[in-house]
Amino acid sequence: MDELHFMLSADDTEIYAAYNSGDLDYIDTVPNDEICSLNGINPEFGILDNLGTYYIGFNVNDSIFDGKTEEQAAKMREAISLLVDRQFIVENVGQTGHIAVAESVQQDVALLGINLEIKSEDWNVFLQDRKDGNFTIAREGWLTDYNDPVNMLEIFTSDSGNNDMQLGKGTPVSSSPDWTAYNDLISQIRTTTDFAARVDLMHQAEDMLMNTWAVIPIYYYNDVYMQKSNVTGIYATVYGMKYFMYATKSAQ
Repeated sequence: MDELHFMLSADDTEIYAAYNSGDLDYIDTVPNDEICSLNGINPEFGILDNLGTYYIGFNVNDSIFDGKTEEQAAKMREAISLLVDRQFIVENVGQTGHIAVAESVQQDVALLGINLEIKSEDWNVFLQDRKDGNFTIAREGWLTDYNDPVNMLEIFTSDSGNNDMQLGKGTPVSSSPDWTAYNDLISQIRTTTDFAARVDLMHQAEDMLMNTWAVIPIYYYNDVYMQKSNVTGIYATVYGMKYFMYATKSAQ
């Protein structure tokens, strides 16, 4: 293949139409309402697993948890988590955008009389507000940097720049969990060479993290794509990366 032409668009419908008209040979997005009619039926459609999770995160230092015990605050977050209809999001909302996911969660928590206000920000402002803890609940997500489960755990240590939940950092309130033991577990995991012992430590860290209910997993990331039958050699990784250097296209 002598050259590649890329189409840049945030409109799934426009991209899908360009593929169907023959203007594109490969796309890595498909309108959500088209997936059911394609999956298992159209041989050009595929789904690739990613090592990543889309989740909701609570700021454990937020004022709504002040005056509560650590257990009471965790129970509050657990109750909200149990209200979230993950299956509905996966089947109907997931790829339509973050606002749609937030609106679905908003409707779910309203069942408990909770008024969830949705705030949309410019990307850089959003990232900084999360990092600074200027939120109660926020959209989060992580694709692993490398193929090791610890990468999904170490982002929640107190010194991690990705620990938006403010676990063990920031200005604590009465219910903020002591995060020293978690930090110590991650340090042990990083230096332990015994496989079985390392797995056990990771399970301990996972349990400690999830028992805070500060992290609410919504769905696992994956990549949907469509590829013309006469195109080969495109390589995708579980980290969401696409490689086209070996792509070839034959005459149909």
